[in-house]
Amino acid sequence: MGNYPSMGSKGGTVVGALELNLCKDSCCMCAPKWASCCPRACCPGVASPAGPEWDKAQAGFTAFLEEAYELAIHKTPHGCCGCHDVFKIKATLDGEWTARADAYLAEHGLQVEVCAFYTSDGKSTSPHLVLQFSKKA
Repeated sequence: MGNYPSMGSKGGTVVGALELNLCKDSCCMCAPKWASCCPRACCPGVASPAGPEWDKAQAGFTAFLEEAYELAIHKTPHGCCGCHDVFKIKATLDGEWTARADAYLAEHGLQVEVCAFYTSDGKSTSPHLVLQFSKKA
């Protein structure tokens, strides 16, 4: 069982999450690639990863984050209207990246799950692609 709010299905205690900045190439050039600051692509309930396991894993995980960004933004075909399709990105990451990222994180007692979803304010929808990190169950 994960901590609330847990979007993932792997179980374990959630230590945080990073959201892909889907608007880095347009409205939020100064924002990091992960942990978006763009108002239409943020989910305030998703806190950055923290804790002793993450502290040990973080530096070595930077290369995985760079690779995940490249796969998501530049290697995954866009959906209709040229927009990023978070479900296609999730499928790409799960097929080419997640198992290797999990193998690295397992050395530190962690695991990652790629979560894709949309939120709506009733007028428009916003796509979200989140890497949720948890302690291995």
